[in-house]
Amino acid sequence: MSGIEQSIEPAIARLTPSRKAALAAACAEWLIPLLQVFDESSSSTLVGFAKPVLDEVWSALDGGGPVMISASEVESRVPDEDGPWDPFLPYAENALAALVYAIEASALPADRTVIWAVRQVQEAAEYSASRSPDRAAVIIESADRQVSEILGRLAGASQNLVELRGFVAKAGGDFLDAFVLRGS
Repeated sequence: MSGIEQSIEPAIARLTPSRKAALAAACAEWLIPLLQVFDESSSSTLVGFAKPVLDEVWSALDGGGPVMISASEVESRVPDEDGPWDPFLPYAENALAALVYAIEASALPADRTVIWAVRQVQEAAEYSASRSPDRAAVIIESADRQVSEILGRLAGASQNLVELRGFVAKAGGDFLDAFVLRGS
């Protein structure tokens, strides 16, 4: 378990089940801009698949009923590593894995599932850092700070899901602009 995971594990344990599930969904949301980069690089259409699924997750968290797509269907969309190498493939893998964990957490928000969703954000940051070694520490710190900010928002009583989703989408886009596109 990474440092950020260890430091946030007690905070995750204190969240209500619905806030735990929201954290998993937030991790998937944060990674959607990175999935878009993979789509553009590979002529894939994974964002067109993933965004409606993520919409279902957020809707379920807001009382809209269960997510109708299965986690295994999302897993089946993970691009094949045996094909031609794409430098953005790891981001696609992280984004889809976080979406799987968000689906699972929307049904049963276990701490471990939520931590695995957080781990996807961390792995994406680590991969980005490996591509820009001179900025590695800043990249990792930025992702950790954003995860901590999301967690802090969820710990606050007044954070609603619409505001959280907007914040997370912007944070993921900002990370993309600052560290992925400039580092590629």
